Amino acid sequence: MSERSNQFSHLPLRLTNQGTAKPPGGGGKVSEITLANRGNAGGHGSKLKSSISSIISNWETERKKRKEEGKSELPDAVSFILQVDPSSFDPDNLKSFGIELVADLEKGYIIGASADIGLSELRKKIQQFIDSFNP
Repeated sequence: MSERSNQFSHLPLRLTNQGTAKPPGGGGKVSEITLANRGNAGGHGSKLKSSISSIISNWETERKKRKEEGKSELPDAVSFILQVDPSSFDPDNLKSFGIELVADLEKGYIIGASADIGLSELRKKIQQFIDSFNP
């Protein structure tokens, strides 16, 4: 585990959604899951949006709970765990989604954090994905 992953050891991380991520036009064979997601961009995009809402809601609930319990405040950064296809997605590309890579773990699990508490860049990318397959 990298040194950076220890910086956020105090944050509770919840896995709210699993799936594969592939960069647009990435090399190699496109998986059946990716093809299905492209074929149902609206449905897949809605699931992703729901996952984002869940991440944000859980983070806000945790902040409120910690305040009520008199614990120290969490930093203004939402954190979460992603699972991506490590053979076709470069975790460094998360910066384009407004997400900082905290740790790149085994089996495609990634711990990410964003100072953009509303994950607005990620929301924009999801909407672009939906729009690109539903002209």
